[in-house]
Amino acid sequence: MGWQERSYTSTGPCSVSCNNRPHTGGKSCNNNEFWNKYSKHIFVSALVGMIVIPMLNNMFQTFNQLTTDVEQLKKDSKITKMKIQSIDNTLSTIKSGSFNIKSMVIDEMEKLNSDKTGKTDYALESTGGSIVKLLPETENYSKPKNLFGLTLCEGSNGPRAMLQIGTAPGQCWAFKGSSGGAIIKLVGVVDIESISLEHIPRKMSPTGEISTAPKDFAVIALRSPNDSQGSYLGQFKYDVDGPALQTFKVECGYPVEFISFKVLSNHGHMDFTCVYRLRVHGSLSKTTHKN
Repeated sequence: MGWQERSYTSTGPCSVSCNNRPHTGGKSCNNNEFWNKYSKHIFVSALVGMIVIPMLNNMFQTFNQLTTDVEQLKKDSKITKMKIQSIDNTLSTIKSGSFNIKSMVIDEMEKLNSDKTGKTDYALESTGGSIVKLLPETENYSKPKNLFGLTLCEGSNGPRAMLQIGTAPGQCWAFKGSSGGAIIKLVGVVDIESISLEHIPRKMSPTGEISTAPKDFAVIALRSPNDSQGSYLGQFKYDVDGPALQTFKVECGYPVEFISFKVLSNHGHMDFTCVYRLRVHGSLSKTTHKN
């Protein structure tokens, strides 16, 4: 039998598919067999690689992002707690400050109720202070100064007005010229610590000016109304650009029952000077106290 006969009579699984190909010992048939057997697995694996792996990658990225977000939330939470604590502290400070402000307002109201200074006035007429006499060459200004029918200074008040509570415009003692004064008897024998002088501010003056206000003035402690020497407590200056009520400290060497108050100059008015309120502060003498 020849070669062609053997090739046609050969048996086996590849006898037909391999008729027209050189015989290679069955290797080509084995490759086809492998592909037919594993092609589906390869396709599925490729599909898994194309779909599942990106999904897993996205899941990991999402997980990492969530982890980062959680950490950030924790930080933000700490910051928020700190901010809340800071706000609480600020509110506490404001609350505390409001109590301090309230206390200050109450103190100021008490001062107003206690004659604006918070100090006893030992020259106040209603508690026993009085005018003994005018100083030499001092004359009351009896003619009121009027502007458009308004009485700017009521001359009939006399020197008692400066020992009284009222300090509305016109409630003052007016004397002629730019200098003058009076001797004052205090409520009792007093260790004097300070003197207060008050005048209306410009905004309360109908004319908008207060040139009648005292400028330089002096205070002398007297042992009696007829004491011609006394103890000089000091010379002071009332500032019209300062507060309406101004207090001046003094040093007195002995308890005093009488003082001499003298205005040396005013702030420019030629006709008269107005004294609204004079106060004397200190304490009643312990050694010569008078009830």
